[in-house]
Amino acid sequence: MISSVTNLGTLRFMIYNGALSTKIFLDFLRRLIQGADRKLFVIVDNLHVHRAKAVMAWIAEKADKIALFFSAALCTGV
Repeated sequence: MISSVTNLGTLRFMIYNGALSTKIFLDFLRRLIQGADRKLFVIVDNLHVHRAKAVMAWIAEKADKIALFFSAALCTGV
């Protein structure tokens, strides 16, 4: 399962089989921006899928709708 929570407490999630892949993560991000009336700021950890070239390219194309932020605390396990 992959999930997100807004600053207002709205939960969005997606259930998938197997390990998280670039394709699954991109599908989740596409679903997140559907119908959003403001730019989304998504905090992620340092999982290799989050930094994949395809993800970075897609984020660059959608920079007006979504941005990823990599949490240092989540990356170091602190």
